[in-house]
Order: sequence, then structure tokens, then C-alpha cells
Amino acid sequence: MYKYYFEIPMFYNNVSIFDTNDSITDISFKLEKTIEKRLLININKGDFNSKEICDIIITDNNDNSLLLSIDSIYADDENYSYDMAYKIADKVCCVLTFILHSQNYNFHHFHPKLTYRIRDIVHHKRDYDNYVEYTRKQKRYKDGNETIHLSDRILLNEHIECKLCSSVNVDSFDELFSKYGSDKHFRFVLESYYRGLGEIEFVSKYYNFFTIIEYVEVKFSKYAEYKDVFYKTQSDELKELFATKIDEFLSGNKDAKNLEDRINSRFGTFLANITDKTRAEKLCDILNNHFDLNEIKFGFVNLSINADTIKNFIDVRNSLFHAKRITEEEESKLNRLTNDLMILCTMLVFKILNSK
Repeated sequence: MYKYYFEIPMFYNNVSIFDTNDSITDISFKLEKTIEKRLLININKGDFNSKEICDIIITDNNDNSLLLSIDSIYADDENYSYDMAYKIADKVCCVLTFILHSQNYNFHHFHPKLTYRIRDIVHHKRDYDNYVEYTRKQKRYKDGNETIHLSDRILLNEHIECKLCSSVNVDSFDELFSKYGSDKHFRFVLESYYRGLGEIEFVSKYYNFFTIIEYVEVKFSKYAEYKDVFYKTQSDELKELFATKIDEFLSGNKDAKNLEDRINSRFGTFLANITDKTRAEKLCDILNNHFDLNEIKFGFVNLSINADTIKNFIDVRNSLFHAKRITEEEESKLNRLTNDLMILCTMLVFKILNSK
């Protein structure tokens, strides 16, 4: 068994998402302080048992990158150590991307997303002293055994005319990192947010952010205030009347039985779901009453959270789902609404983080 130390540069896209002549062409983020996270590890191999520490340290690196250091991963073989390092790096990228973006007031130009390249990882392998002692093998500890550099490439930077530098408060990292690992629902939300960033088209961004809205709609449905339109006895009577008419209309159709079952099933579902409030109004109840989100002010966005706002989000999602062809004017609207939806989801992630 060995100790493995990793250095993983994490890069974010730092060029404006719009190909314009705007003087703002580049952005960089600087951490207000080094991030340090200590993980306690229980190691069990045969009769060998030990408690060790894995330190995760994140520091500023170059203009558009941060450096993740992992000290150490304990494993028998190199492949397993890499798998564990990837899992930690994926988790850090997802959590830290959200933190960067939650403080990104230039979101109309930049959608930064942290990623890493396997070829850039630097890896050190050393003997694990406690295990060496346990096995009573007389092995001299080597101070700097094997170092593997997976990159020999030179990164070329384009000429930059104007650069923004944003300071990032990372106080929320520990709480976000812990909940990401312990709560599968929160992990789903944060990963949906993460997939919506980076250099992808706005349609894909919109779908990923709206996934968070759909999650909230289902998970917190009990906080929506509404009443069923029909009592059960009334619904049963309507279904009976409807079934009678459908049977009459389809009389003589060779596929009548199959069609009747499908139509009656859909009508029954419709009756069971119809309420005195629309989908947008129920979602608005959840956001207003449970999450206390009535208005959002962030950068240039000043968004009232009401039924009209939510209906607009839903209508756009439905038009995209049905593959509607988007005009140039609608594309501009989609870009603006995607940014609005992204800011709403940013606020929701923090609210979900603190919800019980």
C-alpha cells in the first residue's frame, strides 16, 4: 500500500460568451483565502487498520486556473488512486464552480465552469510508513520516489485587451462540499447547475437550470396552496359519463377497446391533477412561501418572483421541448431568460442548502 499525492490544475473558461467588440474580453477570479478541507480516512486491509488524514487544499494558480492539492490518497495501485483523485476533483469542481458563479456579477458575459485535464495532473507516489512497519518489511523510505508528469504541453494565451478580476469569498465551501457528499438530492441540484455552465448553447443551459425548478416543484409540492376542483365522487361521475360518450363515438372502430382505455386513462389523470391554481401559481407559492423568494436583485437583474414570471419560464421550456424553431428575436429573449433563470437557481441552491 502506498501514499499518493496529487496536484490538479482546475481551469475555467474566462472569455466572454459573446463574440463582440466589447472591450471586456477576459475575467479572472482570486480566492480571498486558501481553501483547506481535512478528510478522515479509515483504512482496512486484512488485519491492518489505521486512521489517516487526507488534506484537500485549493489555491490560486494562473490567471484562469486554481490548483487542487490532495495529500494523500492511500491505495495498493496507481489506477485506484487516480479514480479516487478524479472523484474528489469532480466534487471540488462542481462545488467551487457554484461558488464562483454565485458571486459573478458579469454573468451576462461570463459563465465560468471549472474543469481539469488529465494530462495536466502531477502525481507523486511514496511508501506508506505505517503499512511498511506493520508488514515488518525493512524498506528504506525514499524521500522523493516516483513523480509522474502527465503534461509536457505549452499553453498559449491569446492577447487580452481588458481583464476583469473578481475576488471570491469561499466561506461557504465547507458546507457545500459536505452536503454534496452526504445528500444525493442536493448533489443532483448542484450537478444540474454545473452542467448549465461553461461553453454550451443557451438551449442546453436553459434545460439544465429548469431541471432545478422541476426538482423544487416535486420535492416541495406540499408547500403549494391549492384545492382540487372536483370531489372524488364528482370525478368518478365525470369519468363514467366521459367513458360512455367515448364508447359511443368509437363504436364500430376495430381498435375501440385499446383507444378507449388510453383516452379514459388520460382523462382520469387530467381530473386527478386539475386544481384551482395553475402550475405557475403553485410553483410561485413554493418559491414565495417556503423559500421566501419574492424578488431577486443581482447585478443588472431585478426579478419579481410572481406567477407571470414563472409562467414565462415554463412557456419557454415547453416551446424548447417541442423543438420549436427559434427566431433571432426569440434567441435574444432566450439568452436573457436563461440568465434570469440561472440567478433564480443560484438563490435556490443556497435556500435548499439551508432547508430541512
